[in-house]
Amino acid sequence: MTPRRLFWWYLCAVASLTVLSGAVRLIAPPTGLVRTFYADSDSSGDPLFQDLTPEVSLTFLDEDPTLPRRFFGVEWSGFLFLPRATTVELYAGGDDRVDVTVDGQRVLRRNIVVGMHTVGETITLSAGAHEILVRYGQEGGGASLNILYAVDGEPPGALVPMQLFPERPETLHFWLASGSYWLIRIVAVLWLVLLAGLLMVFGRWAGLWTVRYWRTVGAPRTAVDFGRRLLLVASPALLAPFVLFLLGPHTIYHANSGEFSAAFTDIAWPSLLVAVAAGWSLLLGLGCLICFLSLPLTRLYAALLLTLGVLFWAQGNLWVGDYGALDGRAIEWDRLAGRVPYELAVWSVVSLLAALLSRSVSLFAPFAAQLFLVLQVGGLAITGGGPDADRRIGWAEPPSELFRFSSERNVIHIVLDEFQTDVFVAMLEEDAGALGRTFTGFTFFADHLGAFPSTSLSMPAMLTGKEFRNEQPVPEFVRQAFSEGSIFASLNRAGYAIDATSIIPAPWFEAWFGPSGSPVDVSGVRFPIRKPFVSRNDYREFSARQLLELSVSRHVPHLAKRALSENPAWYDRIFALDSGQIEASQRRHEASNSAAFFEQFINAMSLGRERPAYKLLHVGVPHLPVVLEADCGFIDVTRFSLESYLGQSRCAINLVAAFLDRLRDLGIYDSSLIVVSSDHGTDLRPLGFSGKSQSLPDYTGASTSSLPSIVASSRPLMAIKPIDQTGSLEVSDAPTAHADLPATMLDLLGLPSDLGDQQMLERDPTLPRRRVYGMYDLRFRFPETHLNRLDLLTVEGSSTDATGWNLARSIMPPDQRLEPTEIDFGEGFDTAYLGPGWSRATQESTADGEETSLVFAVSEQAVIFVSLPPEPVELVARLSAPEHARLESIEVGVEGRNVAHWGSLDPHGYRDYSASIPADPDRPPISSITFHFDGSTTDDILVKLDRVSFRAQ
Repeated sequence: MTPRRLFWWYLCAVASLTVLSGAVRLIAPPTGLVRTFYADSDSSGDPLFQDLTPEVSLTFLDEDPTLPRRFFGVEWSGFLFLPRATTVELYAGGDDRVDVTVDGQRVLRRNIVVGMHTVGETITLSAGAHEILVRYGQEGGGASLNILYAVDGEPPGALVPMQLFPERPETLHFWLASGSYWLIRIVAVLWLVLLAGLLMVFGRWAGLWTVRYWRTVGAPRTAVDFGRRLLLVASPALLAPFVLFLLGPHTIYHANSGEFSAAFTDIAWPSLLVAVAAGWSLLLGLGCLICFLSLPLTRLYAALLLTLGVLFWAQGNLWVGDYGALDGRAIEWDRLAGRVPYELAVWSVVSLLAALLSRSVSLFAPFAAQLFLVLQVGGLAITGGGPDADRRIGWAEPPSELFRFSSERNVIHIVLDEFQTDVFVAMLEEDAGALGRTFTGFTFFADHLGAFPSTSLSMPAMLTGKEFRNEQPVPEFVRQAFSEGSIFASLNRAGYAIDATSIIPAPWFEAWFGPSGSPVDVSGVRFPIRKPFVSRNDYREFSARQLLELSVSRHVPHLAKRALSENPAWYDRIFALDSGQIEASQRRHEASNSAAFFEQFINAMSLGRERPAYKLLHVGVPHLPVVLEADCGFIDVTRFSLESYLGQSRCAINLVAAFLDRLRDLGIYDSSLIVVSSDHGTDLRPLGFSGKSQSLPDYTGASTSSLPSIVASSRPLMAIKPIDQTGSLEVSDAPTAHADLPATMLDLLGLPSDLGDQQMLERDPTLPRRRVYGMYDLRFRFPETHLNRLDLLTVEGSSTDATGWNLARSIMPPDQRLEPTEIDFGEGFDTAYLGPGWSRATQESTADGEETSLVFAVSEQAVIFVSLPPEPVELVARLSAPEHARLESIEVGVEGRNVAHWGSLDPHGYRDYSASIPADPDRPPISSITFHFDGSTTDDILVKLDRVSFRAQ
């Protein structure tokens, strides 16, 4: 038989078997068990869904992030068919509850009482169908299920899918299902054999064609010739993988070393080095093929490899865009969309030039790549041996003393990062009785005012009573504030062991305590909560994956950044890596990570601390992004809203309730002073917020947040339970503040205090109080120097009354200058010149059809910052009034001193208005020029400002 005839006979046989397998599959009954999913662990009520599945496991939870991960139940029901009588061994294990029933008789039961590990039971079953039911219940904590099956002493394995049926099967049904199962696999193998044969024929043809092609396009004649070509591409091929997978991760790591719990060398080996090797092998392998084809193509490839590596490096080091802090809020991609045409132009032009000049570029490409690699490796070595050497970052597990409490005296401070007090108010309105029973003896301060909008400065204010005023670098202030006195130091002098754990980056956390032997040094244990809070190996693998993702995103153009952000699964294809364990992947988020740590802390709590103990637990369960439900089940990143954030906040309160119950079980609840607080609020509009501020607009401005956002950030949770205090939860409307806490705690403990004299529990809610809140740009949450600007805002009366909020003053860094030049408020102008009261820059068409760039004044007071000389200066402002505005006058003041009074503005066009600013030899480095607008309008736009200029008089 000729090969061609054999091929056609084979093709006909495979096609016939394919048709037969399809026919058998049509008449064969469905296989598998009926899976029913319930929203409670008792498998009662209406099920969430019901479907057919070939396996008994919980893997389906990974495929649907909307399903609950805690307090649910699942049933698998159907029939197991045995072709002959046999002895069967069934195995079951699971956390929290598993029952296995065969023919109405329970065979296995696993739960917390009898044990949850996997055990087996041997039963003898006759030939035919047997009804089987597996019922699983999850009651909090971990979720796991292990069901295995073995016949006649064989090794145990999963239930065989072709033996499982949703309806009672007959013998014919079993053989049809089995036949369909094996026919499909046989047909697949036969088709693969046919495909392999065709590929072999094609390969032989391609090989002959390639040989002929070599002879016509300049294939290498000798091995030496091939080696020379390969040397052209070997070094340039390493450049891009090195930049993306090693140099980039190293740069990101050392810029954020305080957020890692393992040395870079530990993380780099083996994952990062394997990624570099894999990328190099791929590019070098492609280069080998190109070297076989022609010398011109080899030169082109070498030139493009060098260009690609350089462009990646430049994108990640020279053209890095400011995409804001990765704090859980959505990235404003459109804000930097203007980068797209420029980036595309650079990448396209440089690549095109490299291609056109490939012959010349390829001559120096190997040397250039080698020089770059040597210089960068040298830089890595120098950085690794400097003051921030990896050896200073060591792996540590939580010390056992952290979980031990004194049997007599304890001071406990729980900080729920980013928990806004309005959420607790909403919970009280929904179920005051349950919260009252949980928080017995507590006083909840419903109008408590925080100090700052982020952790780095809020925590020092709450622990030391001192508030930052931008007079020195922030890290220096933090170290000084704690060295001069804090809750830690005061309680340490009183004999307390100071145990603390926090989500704050390690260097900032360490600054609270200072080096050993310093005035700040206190006895006790400390543990910065790593993220993710998993085993060491999982942490190293996860951190490597995280650095790879961040590095790739950093080094690609804007369009690719956005595409990768919106399609995170693409990273799996880029790296050919698994996303990591589900546990580590979930705990990359602050909320889920802190919930895992808090749960472990609660389970490990015990007595045994010999000295009185102070415990600080700073956890981020409420922290954005929203990834948790009320039962602390993981739901992946969810859109931020009142409903979603309320669910995650309930998780935090549920964990606090479990913690308080554990204190009761240990018999130390009543004897403890307990504080449950937050460092700052989030971005939910405060409940009952109303009114209008004179100087702080409701809109996000050129350099300021909107007033509702500011107020939201200023409203952290604060609740205190004194020692031996009983009774239900009380609510106080006293105007308290973060800086009051140290003095309050020391007063309640009967200890002397040099940290203030504001006792929160004794403050009369009816007495007025002027409080101060410090606001700044949240992109500078952990600044290494001064804040770019600190606005001190005064609050008169309730914090939800906008009329009581006003700007007191703004404090710039001591060395900052804003030169008095003409400021045209168009796109790209320096927003540092504008303070509160101004909108973002916009454009409008004038009467003559031209476009004018401008900003709006959107509050009765608006501020401009500028460095004025001591000599007299003339200010010229180009202004216009909206047609709907009835502006009567404008008062202009410099550092509180009036310098001009302008009458009503022309609503039909822009005019220049001038003010003479007198000489002042004592002028500050940056002056505040304040505009007061007197009039009325039908909306929030009072004045249109085109530009401002300054001229010497």
